Amino acid sequence: MTDHHTNDHMSRRARVSHSNLRHAPQAWCPSIRQEFSVQNQPVDPSLLPMYERLTTALDAFALGDPEPYKALWAHTEDVSVLGAFGGRNLGWSEVGPRLDFAASQYRNGRYDDLEVLASGAGTDMAYVVWLERISATSAAGDAVTRQRRITHVLRRDGDDWLIVHQHGDPLVGLSDPRCNWSGLRR
Repeated sequence: MTDHHTNDHMSRRARVSHSNLRHAPQAWCPSIRQEFSVQNQPVDPSLLPMYERLTTALDAFALGDPEPYKALWAHTEDVSVLGAFGGRNLGWSEVGPRLDFAASQYRNGRYDDLEVLASGAGTDMAYVVWLERISATSAAGDAVTRQRRITHVLRRDGDDWLIVHQHGDPLVGLSDPRCNWSGLRR
């Protein structure tokens, strides 16, 4: 495990096993099998400075401090979050408080793994997609480990990049599309 004080963000790798990515089907739901090759991809070179600031800010976020992460956002009304705790937030007037709430759910946390799956940058827009695993104490005092899929969309602001959208959701196993979402057989 990576100590949360370590600044070697590029060495973080998700240890994703096939069992993490495969749904244990119910007896009535046909089993599916898909092999995965999840390998850390290099971050687009033009995004490396932002990636370093972002991972440093997320280290603070896992400790319950949202401010460094909030500083990386455009504070405009066209930003959005589809957060891992559910719901949606549009505009900085909603996103800022949402980030405060999300950070308040962590105590003494750390990013155990972070694996970049894809990244790219154009003239004015960029993206970074990754898998992450966070270990922390929840706001309720329970030890938690959260595995998530995360996408950040960035917009150029002068010589820098600012976050304009973040989508995060739990990393769940695959499920057979012939089975509906409620777990009931069609």
